[in-house]
Amino acid sequence: LSAIAFNAAMSACKKGGEWEEALQLVRVMAQNLIEKDAITFNTAISACERRGEWEKALELICVMAQCVVVSDTFTFNAAISVCERRGMWEKALQLIGSMTQRKIVSDTITLNAAISACEEEGKWQIALQLVKVMSRGKVECNTVTFSSAISCCMKDGEWEKVLWLLDTMDQNEAKSDTIAFTSAISACEKGSEWGQALQLFSDMMQKNLEANTITFSAMVSACEKGGAWEHALNTFHSMAHHEVEPNTITFNAAISACEKSGR
Repeated sequence: LSAIAFNAAMSACKKGGEWEEALQLVRVMAQNLIEKDAITFNTAISACERRGEWEKALELICVMAQCVVVSDTFTFNAAISVCERRGMWEKALQLIGSMTQRKIVSDTITLNAAISACEEEGKWQIALQLVKVMSRGKVECNTVTFSSAISCCMKDGEWEKVLWLLDTMDQNEAKSDTIAFTSAISACEKGSEWGQALQLFSDMMQKNLEANTITFSAMVSACEKGGAWEHALNTFHSMAHHEVEPNTITFNAAISACEKSGR
């Protein structure tokens, strides 16, 4: 059997999520002195990535170096994606550092995965730094980049940082979406900035983006917390026009607004 045959079998394992079988094939190749190449390792690492087996993915990168097989951007992207799914932002950054040491170019996929890993752990400062690194390094920032960074800042109510990211998003001609604006409105809600939330909602409508239940809930809640009960109730009533169903959070915020208005 040749390396091509083993690589094809490994690819089938990857597609089927059979990471253990993929690793077994790597061992069989070693036992039979069949030369492994970048495709071999990248496929095995991808199989581990799909099942969230980050330790095995990192082990394979070490074995790859021992076998004097050159790793590339694809290799590290797969490993960093595992870290992203596990929220392991420190490991993701360590892998990016290893890429730099080996003079392997980081791309949009690399840094987006690292930003998403930071999002899981609320490391908004690092997420912002990675966005700036991308801009300085002329790596394309896309909708995923900004949406992940905005979501990260939103969790800590960093509404000013969120507004900066939205502005930077426009400057980079990245297409803003419902997720980005909803996260931004939620950040304003957490920061008790109901006026900014209203402005964002208006911008969202001008861009013809569809607001969903989460968007409206954040809007109603932001206005209710800011004492702007009329805006809260108007927003609540407008949900029917937009054909969006309210949820428990929306109703609770609207009820609280009614209580504050004396109705």
